[in-house]
Amino acid sequence: MKRQNALFILCVYLVPLIDFACDIPINIRSGSNAPLSKIIEEIATQCHLNVIYLQENTKTMLDNKKTSIHIANKSLKNVLDSLIIGNDFHYTLQKDTLKIGFLLTKTFEISYIATTRVGSSNTDIVFSQDNQVQSLYNTTNSAPLAFSNFEMQSQAHKMAMDKATSSNPNIGKSGTKIYSIDEIDFWGELQNEIAGVAYAPGDIYQPQMSELKGKNKDIIINKAAGLLTITASPLQIKRVERYIAQLNDKIQKQVLIDVHILNVQHTDNQTYGIDWNEFYKLGNIMTLPAEHQNTSSGSIDSSGGRFAINIFSQGVNINRIVEFLQTYGKVQSISNPKVLTLNNQPAIISVGSVLRYSQNTTYQTTTQGTSVQNNSQAFPSVFAGILLDVTPSIKDGKIILKINPSITKTKDISIENQTIALNAPPNLSTKQLSSLVQLKDGEQIVLGGLIDKTEGQTTRKIPILGDIPFVKYFFSYKQNIKETQEMVIIIAPHIVRLDANETAASPKAEHIQKMNLIDNKDIQDSQNAPKEQ
Repeated sequence: MKRQNALFILCVYLVPLIDFACDIPINIRSGSNAPLSKIIEEIATQCHLNVIYLQENTKTMLDNKKTSIHIANKSLKNVLDSLIIGNDFHYTLQKDTLKIGFLLTKTFEISYIATTRVGSSNTDIVFSQDNQVQSLYNTTNSAPLAFSNFEMQSQAHKMAMDKATSSNPNIGKSGTKIYSIDEIDFWGELQNEIAGVAYAPGDIYQPQMSELKGKNKDIIINKAAGLLTITASPLQIKRVERYIAQLNDKIQKQVLIDVHILNVQHTDNQTYGIDWNEFYKLGNIMTLPAEHQNTSSGSIDSSGGRFAINIFSQGVNINRIVEFLQTYGKVQSISNPKVLTLNNQPAIISVGSVLRYSQNTTYQTTTQGTSVQNNSQAFPSVFAGILLDVTPSIKDGKIILKINPSITKTKDISIENQTIALNAPPNLSTKQLSSLVQLKDGEQIVLGGLIDKTEGQTTRKIPILGDIPFVKYFFSYKQNIKETQEMVIIIAPHIVRLDANETAASPKAEHIQKMNLIDNKDIQDSQNAPKEQ
């Protein structure tokens, strides 16, 4: 009798039961340190319910759960919710059977590609197109474990770093290098992330560390199907559910990157470049001074140039920018690519030429005293053009852009149009930049100050007469020319949110489809517009 008074004091006041479901309100009062299992069993006895414990340790865990309650005039469902669900257990009540457990298994869908991606962007002069920008895909390891994926991630990172920092003689040395390594081992990191979110200190269920490494694991990931299955307590499942909902929302966001690459041929060959302060006349403009720019080492023509990063509001369209640039000289649109990429995924834009050159190798082999000379020929490639690596990251409605532009040109422009392989690697010049900026949705960032000065000689002649031998010298002459060109890159990111009820015919989708036509028309109209005298 003393043992009962010390361990458990329970009073249940019930009017005569209508049926086993206890439709009549329940009143419960218990002393302190009463085992939860005793309270539940007493209610089951009064309501004529059979109790089944789903997991082996459920009864023991309920015995160890001490509580003190006072419930008045509550329904059976409310009482069970308070006692069972409120203590991180779950139950089902079917007719006269009450099933109680502490573990649930739930499967979540995650919309992401089943690929481990490591991208390396190198803005040094590279005599191999394959070494300049690389996307390494490693699918040899199909194990869905975080620990084995970590080894795969380290190998991919080492491959990217080896490529970027290679001392291969085929890589030119310009004195400045910018390396950008993007590691995205989504599925390998996800396993540890889910384990950290689900199994917090103090929870009623804590899996053994060996289980997370692969033995009777409670987190199963199927990359091919995009499914994650977890076994945990109800509260742990809810935490994982909230995390995956936010994760899916983040990774499914897309950014439309609208890029205009313009070339300004300056009328004044002695210019120091475009005066970016004049951009303030175009509207609401924010210019980042050099001390606030997050840039790494770059190579800009030593002849001069006023480099600045300018951010424009949505009210400043490309047409007005082109009109402003035309005050400095002829404006030519080199390329206007539009790339739709997922959040935190790099978009790589390449515009240029791949020049191949012959490489002859002679080596000698000796077999049993006989020497044989062997010749081999290879055709490595040289990339000359514009390489733009842009990675967007969305946060609080704003876009953080990591921008790595690189402009590589041949010293001799005439060889770019040759249809046969060159006899030797061409001499290249490069201009490069690395920057990290934050913009609002729809704002535009302008990168400029990449000035290139070229000198050459051209022949002026009268048609036909200038081609007649001996006589042509009287009807033609050679003229030394100097040209100053400046590359201007305009980037406008737009956050794209395509809801489930939006289709390709929706207004938002139509806006994206029309952007290319509108922007190209703006440049064309601006170039064809008559200039003021």
